[in-house]
Amino acid sequence: MVNKSSKNLIYLVTLKPSSHRTAEENLGIGYLASVLLEKGYRVKIRDGWLDGSIDEEIIKNEILKDKDEILFVGTSSYMLNNKGTCQLIGRLVEKGIKVACGGFGPTFEPEMFLNSGAEMVMVGEGETTILEVADYFSGKSQFKKSEINGIVFLDGNNLVYTEKRRAVENLDDIPFPQRPYLDIVKNRHSTVNVLTSRGCMGSCTFCSISAFLCKQKSLRWRGRTIENVVLELKQLQDKGATTVKFVDDSFIENERDDLWCERFYNAVKANGINLNFRASIRADKVTEKGMEFLRKAGFFSFSCGIENGSETALKRMAKLASIKDNKRALKIFKKNNIYVQAGFILFDDKTAMKELEENYKFLKKYIWMVSKGIFSEMYAAVGTVFTKNANLESKNKFSSNNLYLVKNEDSLKVYNYLKKWQLHHSKVYDMVIDPISAPKAIAVSKMKKYYKLMIKMKKIDLAFMKDVLRAVKEGDDLESLYQAYERKYKTAFEKINKKAEEFYLQDGLLYDANINGFLSANIQKGAAQEISFNDLLKENLILSDAIKLVSERATEEGSFEFFKRHFLPCAKWCLKFANKENALDVALMGIFHDYGKFIEGDGNDDHEITGSAYAKEYLEKRGYPKQNILNICNAILNHKQNANDEEMSDYSKILINADILSYFEEIDYFIEYLKSDNGDYKQKVVQKILLSLERLDAVGKRAFEESEFKNKIFDLINEE
Repeated sequence: MVNKSSKNLIYLVTLKPSSHRTAEENLGIGYLASVLLEKGYRVKIRDGWLDGSIDEEIIKNEILKDKDEILFVGTSSYMLNNKGTCQLIGRLVEKGIKVACGGFGPTFEPEMFLNSGAEMVMVGEGETTILEVADYFSGKSQFKKSEINGIVFLDGNNLVYTEKRRAVENLDDIPFPQRPYLDIVKNRHSTVNVLTSRGCMGSCTFCSISAFLCKQKSLRWRGRTIENVVLELKQLQDKGATTVKFVDDSFIENERDDLWCERFYNAVKANGINLNFRASIRADKVTEKGMEFLRKAGFFSFSCGIENGSETALKRMAKLASIKDNKRALKIFKKNNIYVQAGFILFDDKTAMKELEENYKFLKKYIWMVSKGIFSEMYAAVGTVFTKNANLESKNKFSSNNLYLVKNEDSLKVYNYLKKWQLHHSKVYDMVIDPISAPKAIAVSKMKKYYKLMIKMKKIDLAFMKDVLRAVKEGDDLESLYQAYERKYKTAFEKINKKAEEFYLQDGLLYDANINGFLSANIQKGAAQEISFNDLLKENLILSDAIKLVSERATEEGSFEFFKRHFLPCAKWCLKFANKENALDVALMGIFHDYGKFIEGDGNDDHEITGSAYAKEYLEKRGYPKQNILNICNAILNHKQNANDEEMSDYSKILINADILSYFEEIDYFIEYLKSDNGDYKQKVVQKILLSLERLDAVGKRAFEESEFKNKIFDLINEE
């Protein structure tokens, strides 16, 4: 319980995510705003995705201007804007502003947000919880923080989870969401989003929906009544909406059968609603009669989780739909002239070559499905069954997705080159299908020209996939095949990109999305710019896979912290001394240089021999150029030598300097590590520092002199 406050203004904020999709409405904060307004609170919504004119700094400054009136700030985030949200939280808390967080990100990783300074995390759906949180901050209620259901907070260093919140069962009881950005949505030709249900009856191993629902007391699926939905649609049409995307996880479930579809159609027509609709549906829920009524009601597009063209892969994913269901659904979609955006997962950790062959045939037969190229992979999201079954929780992860490797070597080769191909063309893929898949609020007839461009690209993609599968079987050079395709189709992709840009101008569309971060898209840097480790990682699968391999071994040995505090910094230091031509080589040797310690043990003096051997094996399997492998392995073998030795190669000098400087940069960690080892740890550290300084060459010494940690190192030496 807190003292009563006269403040009653609540900011609800979501920041722009780093997404390859174009901006759309965030209904979550819209619903929260409505329930708060009903209870007499004042609310301001700031959506950094829809409003491209505001960023984190602008939002922060605006909040600070209203500081004296603000009760608290509520943030909503997920994996693509978690980091920025945590930074904003820290800056607001520094100024004495209370913050409560919600959304997928905080629900699954509350500690990240609480450690950034948030007062509490609201878990799961928040319409009921946020009212109790607001009453708690305002002093209107007598609740202690621990008595608010559905939150997480810190008690000292301990996470405290309160009792799970029971979600609202009758969704008609929740007021329609606030839409302060509706004019921006219409001006951008974006869809107006509507939520008619929550949850899904499926149990797919990769999906976060069921994992999210498990965080609260909830039915697996709840739907609004037709009357309630139609009332909202009528209001939106009156405000100028033309295209509505139902953002339900699964639009047709439970009581929503063929009869329901007929009733929905009748209600839409009886109320004079003339909107274009798009929704998501499971393949096993698609029926002839139901789809006919939905098409007549205004549906022109569905997202459908086809996921795979192999029965064994579908079973592994625990899909309720079979191959037979998928084919039947696709036949019905085509009969009704429905655009179907196929959710597809080509690769997981157990993908077999036979499955890839089956998928090639499936994708060729159903080339007309809307998809972003031919490559896709399962994401090991936090909390999912797949992640838990693969024992990936708490291992190294990027963007809240845990990392794993495709286990079959031949499948891994196919994975590498299909993904490399996708990386190179990801921007044009995303741009071409966005008007259909987002979708955009344009005439359905205008979508045909984008669709034709997509089909042109898919024909090239499938030819490439066919040849990659053949080349892997026959042992042909995959890199040569890839380069040949890039040369052959370079002009074709350039023409498609140019045509798409022309279409965007004609239709008044804006494509302002980022390059696909999940795919790690190709970003070119100018020669004069410092080479970014993150950009290099995004561009090169062989580097990201090396990190997966080494980090997993480190985790097995209980040494992930050592990997994080030394291997990654070493690779980044390598890049500071690199040029564009050798950047990938030196980053790889930074990742592998101490790998032998996980094999032979930390005290083994020959770990560089083992590390070099493993690097050689890894790179040869992936067809890396022989001379580059030799350069990398020699540097790993020599990395305990002196960089000022004139006989050292440039690669060896780079690695020696990087190894030493990354050690200096993380000196506090190594002091703690040695402290538990013996009583003379400080003297041991100082001796190593002095010897290491002598091993730096002129380039390394200059970098040390310019570093932020130089004074700390000298202070240690002087103390001793």
